[in-house]
Amino acid sequence: MGCLWAAALTRAGTEARLLLRPNSGKLAACKSGKVLLRVDGHRSNGETSPVAVHAGSVSGPGEDVHQVLVATKAYSAMQALEMLAPRLKTGAVIILLSNGALALHEQIVHGAGLSLGHVHLMLGITTHGAWSRAPFDIVHAGWGQTRFGTTEAQEDWYFSTLQSLETAGLGAVNEGPNIARCLWLKLAANAAINPLTALQNKPNGFILSCMEAQAQVSQICREIAAVAGALQPNQREQLSSFELENFVFRTARETAENRSSMLQDMEAGRLTEIDYLNGWVARKAKELGVDATVNAHVTALVKEKESAASATKE
Repeated sequence: MGCLWAAALTRAGTEARLLLRPNSGKLAACKSGKVLLRVDGHRSNGETSPVAVHAGSVSGPGEDVHQVLVATKAYSAMQALEMLAPRLKTGAVIILLSNGALALHEQIVHGAGLSLGHVHLMLGITTHGAWSRAPFDIVHAGWGQTRFGTTEAQEDWYFSTLQSLETAGLGAVNEGPNIARCLWLKLAANAAINPLTALQNKPNGFILSCMEAQAQVSQICREIAAVAGALQPNQREQLSSFELENFVFRTARETAENRSSMLQDMEAGRLTEIDYLNGWVARKAKELGVDATVNAHVTALVKEKESAASATKE
């Protein structure tokens, strides 16, 4: 997703730079300070459209960073921001476009050993579909929208950042403070679809045809609604479990043939984002004194499968 945005912004004439993990294979290919990004399906009549994008290490010395879009896996985001922190000057904007954005937002705002009180935070969700065919070779598989907002006051920094993002042509919709509601809906979809499909090695449409999975979706959504309500007791319009459940099943219908990111991670032997989804819900529920038994159970099952896959790989 980061490569998709970098290519789109660069193509539109907005200066962009890919910040890559140190010692990664991708970084080794950036000796000239640029990489050639190929994006297939970027509304280009099916043709592969290459674009040269500036690239470098997230941890290396460099110019001050004024805006950074974080589109990495949730468990890598905090480490990346820690490495980037010395270059984030007062008033810089961090744009979170990762799964588990609610958990990441909490970590950034409330510490986690990283002082970022001098920066602004924007939150985003996207319905674009993209996957990597090879390093710097991206398939833009599905066109969608990207919604941005903030829990801070909407001031000049916010609108200027949104204007920059709009140049990418990837549908930057201004949700303002409503982004929090959008993120709870996205969390419900990720926390229901991702682990249930990953545990059964099935595409997203699986939860539409399995009665047991449907019951689990309902339980997961009830628990998420309870956590959201406990965290925001003064919210005028509380999210209902019914609303969350409807969003989950609508998402599953729209992406029925897709394989969830968690399933793809398991198949590739990668760490999953379960700690930032169901795991975060279970932890918050415990802090708030509400029940999240099903989310905790699902978290344990995913971790058990991760451990078994890791042991087999070794």
